[in-house]
Amino acid sequence: MERIALTANGNLQRIFSSYYDAPVVVRVDRCSRRRRRRRRSGRGGRGDDDYDDDIDDDDDDDAIWDRVVRIQVRGVSVCRATSVLRVKCPRCRTLIEDGTVGIAQVFRYLNRLPTFSLLDAGRKTEGGGRMRRRTYVVGGGGGDCHEEEEGSPFDNDDDHHRDDEFGMGGIWRTYELRSEEMTCLIHEEFRGDAWDVPYPFSLSDPSDADPHAAVTAARYDDDRDDLAKNRPK
Repeated sequence: MERIALTANGNLQRIFSSYYDAPVVVRVDRCSRRRRRRRRSGRGGRGDDDYDDDIDDDDDDDAIWDRVVRIQVRGVSVCRATSVLRVKCPRCRTLIEDGTVGIAQVFRYLNRLPTFSLLDAGRKTEGGGRMRRRTYVVGGGGGDCHEEEEGSPFDNDDDHHRDDEFGMGGIWRTYELRSEEMTCLIHEEFRGDAWDVPYPFSLSDPSDADPHAAVTAARYDDDRDDLAKNRPK
């Protein structure tokens, strides 16, 4: 299953849902648009230009979002995805700003099959370290790697929680999804037991569970049991 997950082309939610025969919930932890620095001419001549840190809403310009989501099944977060989205299409901007749809749903809305490039992958070692460490540029032509550094490509993200939930033993991957309208550079971390989540779920900290995910899973099983009872023999 890990090999399948590493090569998943925008269909990771479906893979988890099919594997567990259970609904999957995508919880958006962060979805913020980057501010573009716009040059403003100064009055004093050369060297006096300054900048406004405002969001540029021009349709002709690319818009960039930083996004962090968690994929949850049976009330447990099995994968955390930290992504940088470069969007050119106004329709896509509306969907991304809404913050309630996954990246795969955006591509399906566009009726596009994005190109997939697996840029790096590995398994977390003791202490949360990673086997390969690089930095990438979104939209740089196949996610060009431009330098090596200590840490993962997204370690500097403020919302990247360094907890034990995605600790030692879990796999990780960095990949790019690309279409004419949108380019996504995505770094995913998986729990070490992502493919062995018990049900009913048990968590060391009940606050880690998403109540909506738990209720959805419970209703799903209740409906399935009712169908089984009423099935003609």
